[in-house]
Amino acid sequence: KIHSTACRKSSEDNAAGGLQRFSLFGNVDATMVNHLAEEGFCINNTWMMGSTLLFPDAAYLWNITRVADITPESLHMLVLLNPKPAILLVGTGQTTVPLSAETLQFLKSEGISVEVTTTRNAVGTFNFLSEEGRQVAAAMLIPGKDAFRETNRVKKTLVETEAEKEAREKW
Repeated sequence: KIHSTACRKSSEDNAAGGLQRFSLFGNVDATMVNHLAEEGFCINNTWMMGSTLLFPDAAYLWNITRVADITPESLHMLVLLNPKPAILLVGTGQTTVPLSAETLQFLKSEGISVEVTTTRNAVGTFNFLSEEGRQVAAAMLIPGKDAFRETNRVKKTLVETEAEKEAREKW
């Protein structure tokens, strides 16, 4: 599930590119995504602006902006971990976009199961599995502005509908 909480801005800057280590502050049992925004993620109450690689005990800024850029090379870090994640969740933004056959074959050859979905769904699944203590990793692209325009339009419609319903009940 996604919690919306107060978050502080990370001092890390993704402009330099590559992976940048993110230190989890305080005594934290698991990496949790508290909030999802157009341009980043609030992870354990600290904003990380840009795409991220998430693990149960760490989060990294990830210099990947398109699904086409998710390659065996961009995921090589996964094979260096001990233990390797059993499952990789890939959030591809506001829509589900398949990974290349080469990338899927690489993950399979390393014994890593993969689930590709929207970033919003990947966040929820990551939080659930991370909280359970599972060996999970997530590669998350930012959802972008269009996803939030649609979400806000739907919310506004629902609020207006409920207000209209209340007005009808009074009459």
